[in-house]
Amino acid sequence: MSDTGYTPTNVAFVGTHQHAGVGGYLENLLPQVTSLGYVKQTVDAIVEGTILAVKRAHASLASGQLSVGNTTILDANINRSPTLQIRLPRETDINMTRIKGMTVLRFDDENGNARGLLSFFAVHGTSLYEIASVEPSAMPGNTTFVVGFTQSNVGDTSPNTIIGEKQFEGALTVMNGERSPDTLLPVEQRKFINFASTFDRMAYIYSSSNSDGPGAFDFTQGDNLSNTQNPFRELVKGVVTPSPSETQVACQYPKPILLNTGYAHTPYDWAPNTVDVQMLRVGNFVMVDHAREALRAKLMSSGVLGADAYVVIAGPANTYDHYVTTREEYSVQRYGGASTIFGQFTLEAYVDKYSSHVPFLADNASGVPDSDPAPVDQTSKAIPLQPGVVFDAAPNGQAFGDVLVDVNTTAYHTGDTVIAQFVGANPRNNLRLESTFLTVDQLVNGQWRTVRSDSHPSTTYQWARVSTDNRERNAMPAPFV
Repeated sequence: MSDTGYTPTNVAFVGTHQHAGVGGYLENLLPQVTSLGYVKQTVDAIVEGTILAVKRAHASLASGQLSVGNTTILDANINRSPTLQIRLPRETDINMTRIKGMTVLRFDDENGNARGLLSFFAVHGTSLYEIASVEPSAMPGNTTFVVGFTQSNVGDTSPNTIIGEKQFEGALTVMNGERSPDTLLPVEQRKFINFASTFDRMAYIYSSSNSDGPGAFDFTQGDNLSNTQNPFRELVKGVVTPSPSETQVACQYPKPILLNTGYAHTPYDWAPNTVDVQMLRVGNFVMVDHAREALRAKLMSSGVLGADAYVVIAGPANTYDHYVTTREEYSVQRYGGASTIFGQFTLEAYVDKYSSHVPFLADNASGVPDSDPAPVDQTSKAIPLQPGVVFDAAPNGQAFGDVLVDVNTTAYHTGDTVIAQFVGANPRNNLRLESTFLTVDQLVNGQWRTVRSDSHPSTTYQWARVSTDNRERNAMPAPFV
């Protein structure tokens, strides 16, 4: 889409980390384990949907105005790892009170009418977890007012509070309050950093647990001992990945290395060695994907922005590189530190690289920052282990669409569960993009009106293979009003 002005420099691909989405779209091997490898059907759906959305948005471009403001939201996100928080020195002022702020970018048309907002708030979206029945980012939108509640820094900001309404109220406060106008043209810079020399690793503790979800086996958080927790794992890990060198062990200290992922390239790279570093600026608003506070100070001290600077993190963006902790947090080797795959100096490395970007965001900047080569595409080597739809047919004597369990003929009441079961084809035959696998219709004045689809949280769609030649589709709305 470079012919429309969109390039790798001015486009950031920002995901929503929420523990309830589809899998199989990341290129590296390790994140593909739970999805049985690379799932091209998932990737195609994400890519096609994203491009279609951008094309539609581009087709409706119009002149307008931007403004930005922020507010504080209390009792929304909480620290799920206070053991790490208390390790932070008071003078750094990097604590949970610092990430209680919501920044909102407001979009108005030429007449001053609000047409959308993009908010940034720190939350690790784990509250949906594995029981979610719908892909959260697939909720229906609105073409006259578009809202994006963007994840900011994720990490240890648990959402297990009443967080949705609080974010809405916070955004509404900014939309209706005083904001700073943004009038300057956008500026953007992007480069790649090869972290191969830091030897990315996964620790034993990465496989343990945190307060938002238990791990498996006998992995234990906060155990920095060099002696193994399980002799068998010590034997097997050297077969699965290369044994780490003394230099690597020193780089990752005090992390007890479980998997030497940075040097595992068979059948293809297990983890990223090269990551994206990108900054986007419009007026006094700057978006980065790491190291917000350090960058804000650098932008101000360099004279690029004034004291009214708004610097936000949009993450995870472009590359999934797991966690980034301070050295104090890393030293404890709980889940966050164990998941900081590039070692104890990861944060300092990011701050250094992002700081080198700052001069290129100035109004009179020229040139581009130095960059390592972009990472090599891994999809040509990807291994899909999920079988496709080989054969699909209704059972003998039945046809697709036959009703096996019908709804009640008596009236339903608030809180009741409506269940229907049909003979249905494998949904992987057709993902029904921009459509739905089920609808809940209501008879109103003699006309059937659709009131729910599979994108609504109150409905649950399940499909089960009964046998090799028998498929059943279950459309089971949850309590429905």
